[in-house]
Amino acid sequence: SKKVMPAVMSQEQAQEIEKYFFGDADAYYADNGVTKEDLQEEIIAIRQVIESLKNGTDDSAILQGDGDVSQQIEELQSQLKEDEKKYTAMDEQNTQPVDEVAFDSDDAIELQADLGRDETAKLYLYNDDDRGASINFVNYIEAENVVTADSTVGNTQEDNKTTEKEAESRAETLLEELQLGKHRVVKIEEKTQLLHGSRVGYYEISYSRDVDGMDNLYMEAAAEVQTDTGDSSEDDYMAHMEQENGRIQVDDSGIIGVQMDLPPQEISTVNENVQLMDFETVCRKFKENIGNRVYSASGATAHLEITNIYLTSMYVLNKGNSGEYLTVPVWDFCGYIYDEETPENAVYS
Repeated sequence: SKKVMPAVMSQEQAQEIEKYFFGDADAYYADNGVTKEDLQEEIIAIRQVIESLKNGTDDSAILQGDGDVSQQIEELQSQLKEDEKKYTAMDEQNTQPVDEVAFDSDDAIELQADLGRDETAKLYLYNDDDRGASINFVNYIEAENVVTADSTVGNTQEDNKTTEKEAESRAETLLEELQLGKHRVVKIEEKTQLLHGSRVGYYEISYSRDVDGMDNLYMEAAAEVQTDTGDSSEDDYMAHMEQENGRIQVDDSGIIGVQMDLPPQEISTVNENVQLMDFETVCRKFKENIGNRVYSASGATAHLEITNIYLTSMYVLNKGNSGEYLTVPVWDFCGYIYDEETPENAVYS
């Protein structure tokens, strides 16, 4: 069991991270106005609407402005031409070059640089009192359901010459060089991105943070009602202290995306030999206390079905100091709670 605090990124670290992702490319502070990505999304959306109007596949909710279809297409084409002109001129607009990487009043940094892709690469660095410091680097556009002038939804994906093993190796190198702590690969997915008007492949590697040999897991509240009672995968988990599972995107050119939290800073070891209670005692204590956490409609019986039990590590708020946490091993019981009168409202938690 250790006492830890959320990671704080120093100015020097921020500069090193900026150099790692942007290299010798000129970095600029992100413009707070309309970005190239905003315009690109609008351009793509307008093209889709024009295409659907021409094919007669749109619904009335999509129609823009007044007049018949031909008039609306004309209006949209005029708007498209204006947006495309703005998009081309974006590189010439006033952007503030980076002389020295510095956090703003919100303890954040937003940088951009042209790394030779269709869109400007973005780098976001944050210091958060609860979550700790985090990195978000984006140099790709997901191609899921994206339509441009040069590509259609039906296009076949081009081969990604990078192998899964090579992608994982590149991601591991990044974790080591930026000292992002120990992680376990949760899953590797092959996805497609939009690059120069074509769909090309890339790998997305999801990581769970390792705390003293155990995954740091936390069940986030379900986004929607679930009525099945099958096992839930570990993909449903997020780490405590609001730390999400990390994700790294890799293609032939190298690292094209990163969403990672910096590891918490260790303050001291509280107990070098934490011993778990025997499992029967754990179950008894669970039964004794769960009633305080289960709510049911008046007169109804609450049902509880346990489908997963995990041995994991969690952060516990250190009383009297909101900036410090204790890491402790715990048994995490997961399952469904529902009233007998409304079993369709069973929610996994």
